[in-house]
Amino acid sequence: KGLIEAAPNSEVPTNANGDLAWYFPCTTFNQDGKSEPNFTTPYYTGYSCHTSEKSRNAFYIDLKKSADVYFTWDDIKNSSRNLIVYSGNVLDLDLLHWFDSRQVTIPQRFEELRDTNTAANKAFRGRDVTRPFQSNGDKEIAECFEEIIKVGSIDTVTVGCIASRVVLYVFLALILSVVGSRFVLALIFQWFISRNYAAAKTSQSSDKRKRNQQIEDWSNDIYQAPARITGDIGSSVVTSDRS
Repeated sequence: KGLIEAAPNSEVPTNANGDLAWYFPCTTFNQDGKSEPNFTTPYYTGYSCHTSEKSRNAFYIDLKKSADVYFTWDDIKNSSRNLIVYSGNVLDLDLLHWFDSRQVTIPQRFEELRDTNTAANKAFRGRDVTRPFQSNGDKEIAECFEEIIKVGSIDTVTVGCIASRVVLYVFLALILSVVGSRFVLALIFQWFISRNYAAAKTSQSSDKRKRNQQIEDWSNDIYQAPARITGDIGSSVVTSDRS
């Protein structure tokens, strides 16, 4: 409010506060931006396209949207479109051509931004204007554009998603580093350190068949100590005194 005003002798209905019933003609247009304004055809000048309370409630309250419209940066930079991005919202500057000067008056800044031949349009078209439009005048205009010419949202990753991914990758790297270091230390111990802690000799024979035979012989008299293996100096077993 305060940017778009009723033109002299305008047919747009207003209320006691001076609010306009509509800014653009009540008509349909192509979503690809190819529709050209045609003010030679008379448009309905009533209170919006929905003239009764029931029809307005059906449109604004009961109508459920199935999904949001998203644009990629390739769509934004398409030379055939006149799009800019403000606070993640995609704004179609071509829709500003639908203002009928016989019905409403608009600021000069609107005309500069919608005209593809102006320096202002060339500087901002196909770009994110959130930061450049932080001045008082342009910020008010950008917020107005969000209300009247928003056609979708930019398909991008939010700050929350970026933060969650960073935390996820940091913890993943930490876990992998711990597992990897433990694996490397296990290999070092197995290859280089464990031999220093292993027994040099054993009292058991390395010949499995010979050892099984010894156990079989010993089972004939379980009270007899097993025979000492020849050359096994590490064994502490002594021969039994029983004959």
